[in-house]
Amino acid sequence: MSGGARRRAVPGRQVGRELWGIEVKASRHADARDLKGLEAFAARARKVTRQIVVFLGTRRQRIGKVEALPLEEFLAELVRKDVGERHRHNRVHRAKDAVSGLPAVTER
Repeated sequence: MSGGARRRAVPGRQVGRELWGIEVKASRHADARDLKGLEAFAARARKVTRQIVVFLGTRRQRIGKVEALPLEEFLAELVRKDVGERHRHNRVHRAKDAVSGLPAVTER
């Protein structure tokens, strides 16, 4: 690992209906040399919809197909996705409950 930076590859994370390949780095910098494991995972797991490296920097970057996100921004996005997914899930259940409360329709 370059510059003493430690990193941890997370094989994949189901986020809503998407599969994200995520690599976390304990460094303020992200560059193409650090992404080989993430790119290899995405090549093997063909259903990966996003490749993300999370790092301790302050600015979002794009490195090829990989999004480099500062830790705080990544966590905020995860929370938004989770809240959005739960909201969608709750809407579906409310709709099902509303339909199940209607009287049965019979043909004449």
